[in-house]
Amino acid sequence: MAIKLACTGISKEYRTTSGQKSLALDDISLGIEEGEFLTVVGSSGSGKSTLLRILAGIDQPSAGSTSVYDEKTDVKIGFVFQGNAVFPWRTVEGNLSYALDMRHSSNEIKRGHAVELCNLVGLVPPDTFLEKYPHELSGGESRRVAIGMALSAGASLLLFDEATSQLDYVSRLRLQMTIQKLWLEKSPLLSGYKPNRFNWLPESTKYSWESKG
Repeated sequence: MAIKLACTGISKEYRTTSGQKSLALDDISLGIEEGEFLTVVGSSGSGKSTLLRILAGIDQPSAGSTSVYDEKTDVKIGFVFQGNAVFPWRTVEGNLSYALDMRHSSNEIKRGHAVELCNLVGLVPPDTFLEKYPHELSGGESRRVAIGMALSAGASLLLFDEATSQLDYVSRLRLQMTIQKLWLEKSPLLSGYKPNRFNWLPESTKYSWESKG
């Protein structure tokens, strides 16, 4: 299978307020292929979020390189943060159609796009959710909106940072099923999880390392 995303020799170093060096990542190399569900497992402070942010292009490594490519087209990456990164002043429809707002699409096209994403991420029936604001949603529903936003620009690769954290047991189970559905139908995924939260994941390569702290 073709590699969608790869990193080679990634290291990330920070400086503390006292000026001391703190090594978050040290010589990490991995690749994710078309259709693969790859999981990075580690305890808090082990560098999972840092690695995902570097792979997404949000942060830059201190050393090493990343490669995102496809033989046919540019790869678009969707990133789902630990917190629900949604616009609190926009409705569910407004959040899900934000990418189309930037393209000045018609209201009809934006509505249809939002309905499609609602169905994809399990916010059904869509009419129940489209006019609601984030503060009117449960934690699991808000996380689904965040996933829909990551997909809204046509992402072909999804990165999840603790996708099911801060959710109750039932919401977590439901979201896990949605993520598995997305993996099977939509995109390759790379996710970061704490050791006690990855047992539900499908068979895949699981990278694991211990916290330096």
